Amino acid sequence: MNQTTRGRRGAGAIPFGAFVEELLTLYQPPLRALKTRDRMRHTLRVVAGLVGPGGSTADLVPELVARFIRERPAGEASITTHTLLSYLRTACNYAKTRGYLRSSPFEYRRDWVSRRVEPRKRHHGLAEIARVLETMRAEVEARQGWARWRARRLHALASTVAYTGMRASEAIYLRVGDLVLDDRMIVIVPHEARALKTERAAQPVPMPRALAEVLDEWLSHRAGPLASGPGGPAEGCPYAFPNATFSNAWSGGRHGRKAVDAMKQAGRRAGVEGFTFQSLRHSFATHAETAWGLSPATIQRVLRHTSLSTQVHYRHADAENLRRAVEGVAFGPAPGPAGTGA
Repeated sequence: MNQTTRGRRGAGAIPFGAFVEELLTLYQPPLRALKTRDRMRHTLRVVAGLVGPGGSTADLVPELVARFIRERPAGEASITTHTLLSYLRTACNYAKTRGYLRSSPFEYRRDWVSRRVEPRKRHHGLAEIARVLETMRAEVEARQGWARWRARRLHALASTVAYTGMRASEAIYLRVGDLVLDDRMIVIVPHEARALKTERAAQPVPMPRALAEVLDEWLSHRAGPLASGPGGPAEGCPYAFPNATFSNAWSGGRHGRKAVDAMKQAGRRAGVEGFTFQSLRHSFATHAETAWGLSPATIQRVLRHTSLSTQVHYRHADAENLRRAVEGVAFGPAPGPAGTGA
């Protein structure tokens, strides 16, 4: 690209590598969540491959956005492409604000691809969740030793998410001190191993009595079958759901042994596909109003959404809940007791 062209597109254009380095400093925790930073970094890495080694912010033009879309992997969900484009739009807007780009390609066209939501079920019915939790409970009783400990840990973790709707990272990194069983509250606070998604996420979460009973039982067995009292390996581990060596939270593990893998596998054993942390958060939001009678404002506080509008993404039409909601809808006089003719 010649100097005249660069002058037209961005008088203050800087090398793209320097731009990436500058922008990512604004995405380091605690300024942004780790997942948000990683998505921005991935987006910028893809763009860097398109502009080449000698590229600059002046290359952020409509033609580049079109290439970005054309070269996405075959079969990628449209919502994924749409999400990456939103990060690219943010980067372009930042470049314009800093004077590195004269105009953003998203001023020409904001929505480059349509955001089609794939028709897939994102929540579970109440009976499905109950069936998975009961399967997990039965597996606890059927196993011995460390296999029973792992099954009990899975049941307690899955129950925590099912009964509260909390995010995966919040549940996995819960510390024993965060569980206030007497008051039936869970304290969500940021710490060195867990950056919260939003400031609003740092709030207490109420736990139903049924969950308090599950967690009370789990904590009494948390030290493991070989516990040797004070000073044992569990003593120095702060996490409520530790890994088997008590060196960290249950945040990793080889394939098939991670928490999310164990959740999916237990769901399949119970005949429920797609049983994950995210599906349970969607399920809680879906059932909270129509099945449990929580107000939208209360649901927002429990799930700690920044705004009520966020719930639109999490609340879904559940057939059983809808049938129950219209049970009393009728026209004409209400039917009287059988046999009275009233």
